[in-house]
Amino acid sequence: MNSINKFDIEFLATIDKELIYIKMLRKIFKYVAIALMLIPMKVSWGGLAFMSWMVMMFEAGYFRKITFVREKEKNISIYEKFKYLPVDFIDFYNLRKTELDRENIRYLLICLLVQNASAIFFNMWTLASVYIPVLASCLIYLSGYLIIKIPKKCL
Repeated sequence: MNSINKFDIEFLATIDKELIYIKMLRKIFKYVAIALMLIPMKVSWGGLAFMSWMVMMFEAGYFRKITFVREKEKNISIYEKFKYLPVDFIDFYNLRKTELDRENIRYLLICLLVQNASAIFFNMWTLASVYIPVLASCLIYLSGYLIIKIPKKCL
């Protein structure tokens, strides 16, 4: 697992200039979505739905950028490149999945905390205060997972 971490650090360093804008926009949209969680679900559904969609798009864009390599005007899956490298693509997949899990659980817990605290504070708590952040987090997780999944031809 140590070699995969070294490979990942070197790989991310090569595409770091391309990733900086995606990382920045991803964080901005996550913070705005968390700020929208301050509005109880009884009051506003549309703003949160839109921001969840935007977070989902940038999450998918981030994981797509670190899972595909640009070569001769074509995007090639990094799993295809692992055929020629001394790194196991299953370890790389597990590394990306761990990163996705960690980010998504952190996002879910913050959203649940903020949404339920504001709903209780404004005396507008409903069951939607729990299941809407969970649903938004599940959609964001699914968008990232569909990008990093291992293609069948690599197995």
